[in-house]
Amino acid sequence: MMDAIFVAQVKGYKNAKSIPLEDMKSLLSKDNSLNLSHSKWFRNLAEGNILIKEQVYKLSRTENKREFIYENGVAVNTRAFNILYSKRIKSIT
Repeated sequence: MMDAIFVAQVKGYKNAKSIPLEDMKSLLSKDNSLNLSHSKWFRNLAEGNILIKEQVYKLSRTENKREFIYENGVAVNTRAFNILYSKRIKSIT
């Protein structure tokens, strides 16, 4: 029997593999987010230096492209938004 493999990619966050599956599952709850810490590089070409700072990365789900369907406060499915004359409207189904 093979063990399941969990692969995560998070835009703008370098260490997505370090996020536990249970933490990712917690994002399915309505209005929930994760605060993660990561090192961010700031380059100053004029001064010729690089500054590395620890910053907080807030990870949350968004409804920019799809609408979440909730049951008991937990996302169980999604559906696409209908686009009509450059306006986003909720699905009729």
